[in-house]
Amino acid sequence: HLQAHRGLAGMVLAGNATADGERRARQADVDSQIASLDKQLAGPTYAGAVDPVKALKTGWQTLSQKVESRSISARDSFEAHTALVDQTIAVIELVADASGLSLDPVAESYYVMTAVVDHLPRQAEAIDVLRHTGTEALSGKELPPTTRANLLHMAHAVHYLQGRSGAQLKKAATAAPASGQALDPSSQAAEKTADELHETAESVAATGGAMIDAANFAKLGADALAAQYKAQDAATDELHRLLQERIAAAAAQRNELLAEMGGLLLLAAA
Repeated sequence: HLQAHRGLAGMVLAGNATADGERRARQADVDSQIASLDKQLAGPTYAGAVDPVKALKTGWQTLSQKVESRSISARDSFEAHTALVDQTIAVIELVADASGLSLDPVAESYYVMTAVVDHLPRQAEAIDVLRHTGTEALSGKELPPTTRANLLHMAHAVHYLQGRSGAQLKKAATAAPASGQALDPSSQAAEKTADELHETAESVAATGGAMIDAANFAKLGADALAAQYKAQDAATDELHRLLQERIAAAAAQRNELLAEMGGLLLLAAA
C-alpha cells in the first residue's frame, strides 16, 4: 500500500488530479494497516518494535498530510515514501526476531521464512524503485551518464535479490517437495518478469533508451511487481501452512504423552 500510494502521490503532485481518488483509497489502506499493526504488536513480546512502529506512524501521518495539502514536491514525496518502506521492512525483521521465527530450527520453514521476511519484500521494493526511476528517465529527452549508471545499479540490485530469494525457496523445495509444488509457479513467474525488467533496464543504460519508451517500461515494471506480490503471498501462505503442521504435530505428540502418563498413573495407583 505504501508503494502504491508513492506512485499515485507522484502523479497527483505532478498535476494529475484524476489520480487523487485512488491515492486517497491507498492512504486509507495504509492508515488501516498501521492501526492493525499497533494492535498486533501490543504486549511485552514485541516491545522492541514499539518505537520503530511509532516512528513509522508519525512519518506516515506527516507525509500523507503534506501530500494532501500539496506542500511537498514529487521528488521529496518519492524519497519520503521510500524511507517509510525501508522502515516497514525493518519492522518486519524486528517482529521475526521477537517472535522466534528468525531462529527456526526446521530447514524448510526456515528457508521460506528468510524469503518472506527479508529477500522478497526487498526485491519488491527494488523492482518498484527501478520501475519509477526508469519510467521517469525515459520520459525525458535524454539520459545523462549519471542516470544511466543509476539505472544499471538498480537493475543489478533487482537481479541480486531475485537470486537470493529464489535460492532460499529452492532450498525449501529440496527439503520439502510439497513446498516446491506450492511455491514454484508463482516463483517462476516472478523470476521471468523480474528478468525482463532488469535486463531491459540494463539495455536502456547501455543504449540510452532508444529500444523502449516510458509507457512500455512502466508496464514491464508493473507486471514484474504484480508477479512479485503473488510470489510473496504464496510464500507467506506456505510458511503459515508449514508452521500450522508443526503446531498440529506438537499438539498430537503432547496428547499422546499425556495419555501415556495417565496410563502410568492409573497403573501406579492400582
